[in-house]
Amino acid sequence: MVSDLETILINNEHRVYDGGLKVVHPGKDIKDGLIYTYFSEDYSFIESFEERSKKVLNDLVNKIISMVKKEKANTVYFHNFSRFDGILLLKHLVCHHCYTLKPLMRNNRLYELSVYSDRRMLFRIRYSLNLLPSSLKELAKSLCPSLGSKGTIDHENVSLDNLEDDREYLIEYMKQDILLLGGIMQKAQEIYYHNFGLDIDVYLITL
Repeated sequence: MVSDLETILINNEHRVYDGGLKVVHPGKDIKDGLIYTYFSEDYSFIESFEERSKKVLNDLVNKIISMVKKEKANTVYFHNFSRFDGILLLKHLVCHHCYTLKPLMRNNRLYELSVYSDRRMLFRIRYSLNLLPSSLKELAKSLCPSLGSKGTIDHENVSLDNLEDDREYLIEYMKQDILLLGGIMQKAQEIYYHNFGLDIDVYLITL
């Protein structure tokens, strides 16, 4: 699985307004299948943005768990996991879920976060940049150019005042990032398995 988060800065603290997830199947067209998205302003019945943001993360975590059960895949890749997305997810899981978390750290960098219920691992989150140390834009150009280019967004001008008006554009921007990461990871899995007999979904590979 591949995932992404988008945030805005409120009172010097990043808050998630958009989150998404896609299941990637080896050998299948990456464009097939849904990209599940959760957008803060779709929860208009919740008055507080902070609570809507929390709802985005909560629904994303619950979707990951449901996809683990359905697809029998338990690894989720974020491209900015160690530096950004992982911190937000880690904070959310600690504060709002009763799971046991086991981080794998090296040189002050978070490589993997395993999430357990009792002694059973539910899923693990990994940092794709450790495996493929380049930007999403450059990786997409070299590994899956047919999926198009990475979109652009003026993050500094995204605010609470324009989230609803820019909803469609913001969601499509994130969905394109997720599609590209899915194509990149699908190609990486194919390369590693063909050349080294290693499944990156099973082995933690870093460069």
